[in-house]
Amino acid sequence: MTQGRWLTLVDVPTRTQRGRPWNVATLLGVVDADLRGCASAGPREFLDPASGPVWKTLLYLTANLPSGEARFVVLDQEQLLLAGGTPLVADDVLAASGEAVDVMVMDAPLGERFQRAWYTVSAPGSIDTVQVATDAEPSSGWQVTERQSSPLPTDQGLEHLEPGRPPCRELAVVPESTLGLLKNVETETTCPPGGDQVAVAVTGPGPNSYTVLSVNGATQQLHVINPNDCTERTRTLGANPVSIATLGTLNWQSAFVANRDDDTVTRTDNDGVTQTIPLTTVPPGAECVKCPVSVGVTLRSGCGTNELMLEKVDADNDGQRDDIRLSFSKSPVCGPVLIACECLDDPLCACRCDCGANPDPDCFCPGLLDMSLDGIGDTLALQPNWPIGEVPWKELGDTAGGVFDHLNAANPDDSWAYGAFGE
Repeated sequence: MTQGRWLTLVDVPTRTQRGRPWNVATLLGVVDADLRGCASAGPREFLDPASGPVWKTLLYLTANLPSGEARFVVLDQEQLLLAGGTPLVADDVLAASGEAVDVMVMDAPLGERFQRAWYTVSAPGSIDTVQVATDAEPSSGWQVTERQSSPLPTDQGLEHLEPGRPPCRELAVVPESTLGLLKNVETETTCPPGGDQVAVAVTGPGPNSYTVLSVNGATQQLHVINPNDCTERTRTLGANPVSIATLGTLNWQSAFVANRDDDTVTRTDNDGVTQTIPLTTVPPGAECVKCPVSVGVTLRSGCGTNELMLEKVDADNDGQRDDIRLSFSKSPVCGPVLIACECLDDPLCACRCDCGANPDPDCFCPGLLDMSLDGIGDTLALQPNWPIGEVPWKELGDTAGGVFDHLNAANPDDSWAYGAFGE
């Protein structure tokens, strides 16, 4: 949690503070700093040239200095928990003039960019999206590796610019404020919901099953978007919506939006039901009382899966080795792990899924329940490399262990992709 120049670590299950607060300005060697966004990276196995593989869990921050500089900061989360820790890993300039607003960390490497994060910066007359990355040897340092700039029609300062991405996969979406655009910063393609786009969440297990949910501050609406063709549905929000979080990162069940000016949170369910949750017993007058600026959903547990392996077996004892056995490792705190798959060539493969008029309940269909893949919009989609003809992902089931059998699936004429997802 960031407050001014201070960083505080909070244990989510017990809601208690971990360790002491850290004065990040002191770590940077400056008098003061205004911390805004922060994002935690999952554990990653880096390579230390001296000692070999080493696991690191890093925290990425935005920091705005009195000099006007916008900077990125990288901290070691394990060192933050030590009384005499030395948590500062890296810091450098994002923009000589401007404000760093928010940050999101990507899970997957890209070429030599072993770990990377996208920062949003409100620069004079533009919105800048800046990628910071390092290779597998953290001693080589963090550098700005890519910068994208979108001019704004007016020289406005941006208080909220919350990017979003799906769990474990690639679809990094940045809201472009009064430009009214949502941009995939990996491909620089867009969807144009219009208005003032201030916050984004992305859900789904993979391409053709993503849903993009965006907050429009101008119209006070939630846009639920199919990124394949930019088709959308909207829901009404409260006054000055600023932040969004979803319950369910694969197949979202509900979206929660913080409304700053009327001290409420709007809950919208996938079936379209919407309700308003007040944060105070007395509605605010001319000014808000609680003034929420962010919202989050607490996960039941942090779960990671790794080393997914496939083999042909006779799991149903029918005398045929025509079943696919999936085996994988998972972190100790995992609950049931969801198994899903997607057809890669023949849409009638063992993972076939239809998101037409009557979608299969096991399909991860993009958008709201009443949206389908039928029809292509006349705007540039967020996923230009994934044609509409390809089918969405399908849920096969879940398993509490590290093994799952997909029965009667070993057809040599078909190909598909599997995924094991812990939430």
